[in-house]
Amino acid sequence: MPYGDFSLNPFAERPNTARVLMQQGRVLLDSDWNAQVATSMSMLRRLALSILGPWAASGDAFKVAGSGNAMTIASGTFWVDGLPCWNGPNVSLATQPAFKGLEKLPPPVPAPFALIYLDAWEQTVSVHEDESLREVALGGADTTLRSEIHWAVRTLVLTEQQMTLFREKATANTAAKVKAAVEKLEQLFPTLFKPLESTITLTAEAAKHDTTDACLVAPDAKYRGVENQLYRVEVYRGTHDAFGNEITDDKGTPLPALLVWSRDNGSVTLPVSTVDGKSITVTSLGRDDRTRLQPGHVVQLVDRYDSATGRPRKLRKVTDVSDYRNLITLDDAIESPKSESPAILRRWDGGPNEVVLKNNEMELDIENDIVINLAVAAGQPPRLHTGDYWIIPARTTLGDVIWPRDTTGKLDPQLPHGITHHYAPLAAIGDATGLVDVRTVIMKPVQMA
Repeated sequence: MPYGDFSLNPFAERPNTARVLMQQGRVLLDSDWNAQVATSMSMLRRLALSILGPWAASGDAFKVAGSGNAMTIASGTFWVDGLPCWNGPNVSLATQPAFKGLEKLPPPVPAPFALIYLDAWEQTVSVHEDESLREVALGGADTTLRSEIHWAVRTLVLTEQQMTLFREKATANTAAKVKAAVEKLEQLFPTLFKPLESTITLTAEAAKHDTTDACLVAPDAKYRGVENQLYRVEVYRGTHDAFGNEITDDKGTPLPALLVWSRDNGSVTLPVSTVDGKSITVTSLGRDDRTRLQPGHVVQLVDRYDSATGRPRKLRKVTDVSDYRNLITLDDAIESPKSESPAILRRWDGGPNEVVLKNNEMELDIENDIVINLAVAAGQPPRLHTGDYWIIPARTTLGDVIWPRDTTGKLDPQLPHGITHHYAPLAAIGDATGLVDVRTVIMKPVQMA
């Protein structure tokens, strides 16, 4: 989830771009650097896909063995959609890095037939989560972020017919049979994850405004902000978590999705030192007036586990800020972070807003006349996942936001810009047949001395 103080979406790609070229005497933007990185990564991913296919294991990498909670995942590198996932020492389903220290996880293997699969995604890491990224010679200033590949091994219920296809692949004994089985699985595999995909789209534009006060903005301007901003609309609570489970209340009633938004792409974060009920001690209250926490701000405690579980953290309102002790007081108690993971306090500028579609649509005015419209296609279940987000650049010179349009000039509805998940099959299991290894294995590379 690429939060950060960016000018544009850092993951945006232009498919035919070969490189980004600097020109003499021109301004260099963060978006130029990020565009070059996105171009290079896209080329490398396409190359890996062309050579390795959608999924490939190096030797025994991510081979699943054992049973139940003791089921292990072997170390090594596994490629999924061109992304390399690395597992260090062998781990079990319960102790894998994505879930280490968490409790109340779903049962590891549903009966009678199940697919054990790899889920990979990119996740932003800042200096607040990893102090080694900070250059101390700069006196504490932060510079860049890192985008890491995170992964989790999960399970999915299979039908007996689907289990048969995976078994055919595992037992194929000729090249022709292997090829035929793989082709069948490549057709089947995307359909297995349709129920996990978000279905709600979003469009954004600045509403028309009738002002003619040229002292503020141009007479025909619509976006009313006085600064360029990179707005982020994020799903604070989805309809489903990362395991595909519907999010419900204590009585089992489905809960509506909730949205929050930020003017700064959700980049205003503070590192947490201690949590004691309503009181949170941070190492800094913000580097300037724009990023400083104030009473009335809405905050959320987050850590690296959130993307892996898709379970929402509670929002709280700041009631008091003590400069002397860097102490923040909230309106209600907040859950303590896990000791294995640095926690950060994330500030939101608006929300939460319930997603309640009427006639498959919903309109929401954020601020400065920026209006978003959420919609779902007729017959589609309205589905969003915690952490889904859209990025909306707003520009004062345009008096509008930057949003894709089709050839007729109509706003182009966009599914969430992220988090993008990539899936690969590892093993299938059935009551009678036991565990079946369904990985595609490539030759193990020679270890260099």
